[in-house]
Amino acid sequence: MNVDETNIERRKLLVAAAGVLGTLTLPGCILTDDAQASPTAAATPKTIMGGIDVAQALADGSLVNNQYWFDTNVAGGSTGMGSGALKTVVNKGDTVTWVVSGLEVETLVDIVSVSGTPALALDSPGKYSAGYGNTIWSATIPADTPSGVYAYQVTLNLENKPMTTTLNLTVA
Repeated sequence: MNVDETNIERRKLLVAAAGVLGTLTLPGCILTDDAQASPTAAATPKTIMGGIDVAQALADGSLVNNQYWFDTNVAGGSTGMGSGALKTVVNKGDTVTWVVSGLEVETLVDIVSVSGTPALALDSPGKYSAGYGNTIWSATIPADTPSGVYAYQVTLNLENKPMTTTLNLTVA
């Protein structure tokens, strides 16, 4: 199997995982699928899940083409599922939770930080342990955030090597 076929297979696995996200339970937390919620409903939780090809990212020295992001708001208009170009649609007051996992079970990947820009000052960004060495980040979109598209950074620790990616939030 060549690299492209392998990546396609990995994406299929992540899509399947995202499809069962509503039933995924981790120690200390429950991730819910709000795809049934109204796209205009205020203050609903959103979960952003990243699958990282840690071994290939370390070999390449980059997350480019080695990251697969999904969220639980497809019905609300999120785009870029399964890629490094995820654009998550959120509402003011929403709580957003980030979780990441390596595609290979023997590799370690963890979220070091999630940071916005001065225009997108995430309210109470914080992390907590989900067990198994994974850290989950959560933040609230401030009620006074102007509508628009905002880039933000997620810094990951891949086998003790930091790498940063930029994703987007669209505040409705």
